[in-house]
Amino acid sequence: MHKHLLLFIALFCFFGANAQRFNEHYYRAQAAIDNGNLSNALAYIDSSTLSIQRNPMVWLKKGEIYFRLNSYDKAIECFYTAESYRKGVALFWLAKAYAIQKDTDKTLEILEQHLSSANKMHEATILLDTSFNSINNTEQWKMFWLKDWYTNYERFLAEVEYYKQNGDTDIALELLNERMQGKRSRHQLYALRGEIYLALNSYKAADDDFKQAIKGKKRDYEYIYLRTKALMQLRKYKKSLELLTKAIELSGGEPRYYQLRAMAFANGQEYPKAIDDIKYYLTFYPNSIEAIKMLADYSIAAGKSIDALLQLGKLIKVNPANYEYYLLRAKIYMETKKWDIAIIDLNKCIQLNPENAEAYLTRGICNVNMGKNKEACSDWQSAIKKGNFIAQEYSYKYCK
Repeated sequence: MHKHLLLFIALFCFFGANAQRFNEHYYRAQAAIDNGNLSNALAYIDSSTLSIQRNPMVWLKKGEIYFRLNSYDKAIECFYTAESYRKGVALFWLAKAYAIQKDTDKTLEILEQHLSSANKMHEATILLDTSFNSINNTEQWKMFWLKDWYTNYERFLAEVEYYKQNGDTDIALELLNERMQGKRSRHQLYALRGEIYLALNSYKAADDDFKQAIKGKKRDYEYIYLRTKALMQLRKYKKSLELLTKAIELSGGEPRYYQLRAMAFANGQEYPKAIDDIKYYLTFYPNSIEAIKMLADYSIAAGKSIDALLQLGKLIKVNPANYEYYLLRAKIYMETKKWDIAIIDLNKCIQLNPENAEAYLTRGICNVNMGKNKEACSDWQSAIKKGNFIAQEYSYKYCK
């Protein structure tokens, strides 16, 4: 099993049992980590520890940042602080830090405590973690793993997640259905099955399972977020907005929830609110192509041409080979009757994708508005040949 997959399994189980409210600076620290800026991450997490000082997950995150910075003594100090607020929360990271320092005895002592706790990482996750490379050939390490540290339930969860992540959703679903049949199941199983139903586009079944998961853990904002994914596909935007707002409140402002809420607002044609949410998300992840594209789309829908042009400019700079961006920007220029500028983008669009019928149709409209009927008629004929029948109407009107 892949290292990142196994880590996800462990984190899924861990956070499913430990959902806790954070604050904006915590999420900005996480975003800075994701963006590869550890110095900013450290500054943000310092602010977070000041405002929610007794939150063990904040100290765990601070320790993680120091760990990534190779400041292992400071990381260990933070991990122990996290442990002082909640036993077991930082044991895995402590074991990693001691292993990096080649302290085999301390590593195995801490790792034994971790594997005796409810929130343990899966065996393969630990074995594949490169932090343990310096000790994994020792006799002590080999003897340590002769003991079976996992329950049948924990192995079952790992097996289901393995099949799910490898695309064998039918097998994963069969395993879950067999175990859950006629039983009062744990909330983790409902959430896991709900994710599989989401992947299979069975949105009503996913919604039903996420509702059951939430009944088992009412304040778990990740379960609420997952349910809104199903509700969005069922076009229940009002309920989605209600639940996403609740998830944002419970989490303390998880950025992903703002991104999904922006989609819900947009689907309800509440574009100003959608723009506010996606702009807020972009303060965390300013280089997210998906979010920039969303902001461009919502700005166009809201009639904010300047904002839309700004976002499209960013997209073209990042991906100059995407013909759709040029087509979209040309349409904005056309709204303000800047036909000549629009044609520049349409020429680029056609250069990148000569089979795009809409680009020929649109360039024909620009040409006719500039008095270039011959060029317009040629463009519309090209559009018609490529299957755009709207071009026939223009050709009939202007090209007799």
